[in-house]
Amino acid sequence: MRAREKERCDMLREVGWRQPKFGLDPQVTAFGQYLAKKMSRITRKLFEQPSPGLLGVFKTLTNRFGTKDAPFSFQYLPGCGTF
Repeated sequence: MRAREKERCDMLREVGWRQPKFGLDPQVTAFGQYLAKKMSRITRKLFEQPSPGLLGVFKTLTNRFGTKDAPFSFQYLPGCGTF
């Protein structure tokens, strides 16, 4: 089974290397930027206008993991990642 998994991974890697790349192909770059902006807007909205249920989760986590000296909070850093 391991030989099959390695063969599949090697094949997927080869296919990936042949694909157009973000930052080099204008169409892929435009799509990537569109997708990143859309995901950023959605994520920001979740934090700025959370549903009542999600707000409850945020408050629970804040109370559970935060202290007066070290408050707990979420930080959203768009553009940060391992790409």
